[in-house]
Amino acid sequence: MAAIEAGKPVSAALVDRITGRYADSLLKLRADTIGLHETFAALGASKDIVFRQQIEKGSLRADVVTKGWKHTPQKHGREQHEAMQGQVVPFHQPFTAPDGTAIPYPHAPGVPTRHTLGCKCLAEYKIDFVAQLVR
Repeated sequence: MAAIEAGKPVSAALVDRITGRYADSLLKLRADTIGLHETFAALGASKDIVFRQQIEKGSLRADVVTKGWKHTPQKHGREQHEAMQGQVVPFHQPFTAPDGTAIPYPHAPGVPTRHTLGCKCLAEYKIDFVAQLVR
């Protein structure tokens, strides 16, 4: 700001220092974004895999399992995910975003990045134990 107000050029060394710090902050942002994305993807996949394994093993029937969309409130949350809060579907059915995107579970592979990158939503799985016992 001082150089601009004085009408003088900024030295090359100062420009290098400023751009270097900016590049460092972008690198950290990228690492944090990837780390968060991969953590939520692993969490979402592990929950889905556990239920699939129990269903395939015969210990659990798919028709007694439901999953609910849980939006994690955040400063700049996705309107579509906020609208999905509380949506409950049978285990084998995907959630449906307002834009029509089918989402098997939050952070599922193959879901467009507009629904995964930076998202902190979760799926809450529930078992109807009474129905499991009745049949």
